[in-house]
Amino acid sequence: FTNFSIPVTTFVNFVKEIKAGYNSSAPYHNHHHAFDVMHVCYLLITRCKADEYLDSFNIISILVGALAHDLGHDGFNNAFHCTTNSELAVV
Repeated sequence: FTNFSIPVTTFVNFVKEIKAGYNSSAPYHNHHHAFDVMHVCYLLITRCKADEYLDSFNIISILVGALAHDLGHDGFNNAFHCTTNSELAVV
């Protein structure tokens, strides 16, 4: 937080807003999945020593991107959307 002068309370509020943007009834693409992905990214960055090659901005970008990567996901895959002819279907 100190590298970016982000108060902890601001970060906590940001994370709460991200969590609120996830569909809590989705069986997989929910906030638990988002935190899992962020944690794996953190582990890869630290265990593989990528933090020796990446600057702080890149690291926080990876972690925030991981946290928000499925934000707003409705919990259904493209096959479902195609089968149901939903507006989200990729044809």
